[in-house]
Amino acid sequence: MNSIYKQFIKDTIIFFVIFLILTFLIYTVLDITINILMPYDQYEEPIGRAVKVISYEDSEETMSRIIHHWLFFLEFGE
Repeated sequence: MNSIYKQFIKDTIIFFVIFLILTFLIYTVLDITINILMPYDQYEEPIGRAVKVISYEDSEETMSRIIHHWLFFLEFGE
């Protein structure tokens, strides 16, 4: 009976050690992958010529465009 408890405790300790090692390994792999995929400085200004994509529009004109697109969607379905 005593040996069953010792074996259970031994297996439990081995399980937690393996769990911690694998958790650390997965964390390290994900950290390295994120550092490779994500830009180092995401707010760095681009080199060379850049094009401004977003522009400010008058709110009344924007609302009429939204209504026009909505009516087009209702009429044609897409």
